[in-house]
Amino acid sequence: MKIYIKLIIYLSHLIPISRIRIALLRIAGVKIGKNCRIFKAGWGSEPYLIELGDHVVISNGTRFITHDGGVWVFREKYPRIDLFGKIKIGNNVCIGLNVIILPNTQIGDNCIVAAGSVVKGKIPENSIVYGNPAKVIMPLSIQERLILMSKFKFETKGMSYRSKKKILKSFFDKAKTRVILAGLLISGLFSSNQGFSQNIFPGSQGMGTASRGAYAGDSLPKIVVVDNLDDYGPGSFRYAVTRPYPRIVVFEVAGDIHLKRPLIVTPPYLYVAGQTSPGKGVALWGQPFVVSSHDVLIQNMRFRLGSKHEDQSDCVTVRGTNRRVYNVVFDRCSFAFGLDETLTVINAGPGITISNSIIGYSLNKLNHSCGLLVLNSSGVSLIRNVIAFNADRNPSVRGNVQTIEILNNLIYNSSNHAVYLGSRGIQNLPLSVLIEGNLYITGVNNVNRFLLSVHKSVPDSLLVYWSDNMTIDGDQTYVDYELQLYDKSERFYPLPDRPFPISAEGLWKAGELPERLLNEAGAFAFNRDAIDSLIIENIRTGKGNIIAEEDELKVTLTLPVEERKFIIPDNPHELKSNGFTRLELFLNNLLLK
Repeated sequence: MKIYIKLIIYLSHLIPISRIRIALLRIAGVKIGKNCRIFKAGWGSEPYLIELGDHVVISNGTRFITHDGGVWVFREKYPRIDLFGKIKIGNNVCIGLNVIILPNTQIGDNCIVAAGSVVKGKIPENSIVYGNPAKVIMPLSIQERLILMSKFKFETKGMSYRSKKKILKSFFDKAKTRVILAGLLISGLFSSNQGFSQNIFPGSQGMGTASRGAYAGDSLPKIVVVDNLDDYGPGSFRYAVTRPYPRIVVFEVAGDIHLKRPLIVTPPYLYVAGQTSPGKGVALWGQPFVVSSHDVLIQNMRFRLGSKHEDQSDCVTVRGTNRRVYNVVFDRCSFAFGLDETLTVINAGPGITISNSIIGYSLNKLNHSCGLLVLNSSGVSLIRNVIAFNADRNPSVRGNVQTIEILNNLIYNSSNHAVYLGSRGIQNLPLSVLIEGNLYITGVNNVNRFLLSVHKSVPDSLLVYWSDNMTIDGDQTYVDYELQLYDKSERFYPLPDRPFPISAEGLWKAGELPERLLNEAGAFAFNRDAIDSLIIENIRTGKGNIIAEEDELKVTLTLPVEERKFIIPDNPHELKSNGFTRLELFLNNLLLK
């Protein structure tokens, strides 16, 4: 019988037609679903232990190993010993070239196994895995979005060879010409040893920061000046950010802008340079600010909803419900006085970053003082933020959140939850998180001293990498994850390695955050308003309370009105040797003053 099976497997290698090969493999005992494509593979001596679902591709060189040959070294002691294991591959799976699949392996639905990988154990559904041993490198949905966004995407399936060749040669010949012309242009501007940066601003970190922001469009951005504090009309902030072309928004005025209705940004390719404001800068009050766009950078802006708003609303939302929203970066901003969440990221990504910012004093007027919610989004980075005086959600991460980094954040005085994973009613959805270098200081309103809380309905596919986090609770300091974890699910185990690559470099130690981050976070950190100054001072002194309305703070809430002419640099769009324009470098220097 064994010779018969080997003969069938051998014949399957000789047959060039996939459907005949599949028929032979079924005779040999392999369970194979519908609509599969199978190339030349090694099926081992126990093919009847192999099961393939529907719509599976097995590429050339794949080897299925259903027994452990290593028991050979024990045969003298145990002459009849053997170890076997079943291999089960789910539906809609692609196995790349020269993959080795070891005994007792189960690959979930909707997976890609990259070429050359060695796979063992349980691979979660909707994953892309690579390596030896194979590990999840990204969720499948991110690869899907990357494919849909790629300029190398074509609809050639089903075309004749000649038609496909014509389309591809035409495209890549033109692409080659574009590269040559770009090279000539760059070589004329720069010496050959000078680099070319692609970040959204110098030194930026986080997912989405590889965008060129306002310069990512097909035309150079226009410089749009905000010269008044009105809500509408030419010269207003609303007018500037809603222009239908790439734009860089600069300010000749400082003070408070009182919005009369929500401000929703939909045109892409936007850079709001709040650092160009005179004095203490600009604050938006009274209505939600919503970004439903892509390739957006907002720096040095203050967003304050306030208790006078008529309903339970977020202060700022990055929302992709009805459109693709990606490459959105808020850097060095200040968010406060939300009545729902102060900041929400929903149905967005990949590529959303909140960095070097302050998210504080979410109002408890409607019993919903919540700081930051990330829901059904991917590719989110929360890097070096101060998150303070929010009763809950600091942040809350739930739904289909496939990649999120929570890095170097200082969380202060949360009463219910600091970092909270999972939620009631949203189960069995991917959740993949890096939690690294964060500090939680409990504060006077705290009733849950744990830095990380895990909901009892968190998915089985939860992937969390935990490193160098710290909790300070009164006189007690905790550094072990077991002492900083409240696990309602009773199935949380931190991973030994990151489930996806980190986007940031040079993380600070958690213990360094009070000294370093409190000096740098928020809008105009060198010239803070009274609200941000109070947040920072209360953290330093261990004081302050969660509030219901902003008037409880007993500080000046308004910004002084100032005016100053903005002088546009000569040749603002001229590229410099580091790949940024003269204007970008000028605006970046203003961040450092």
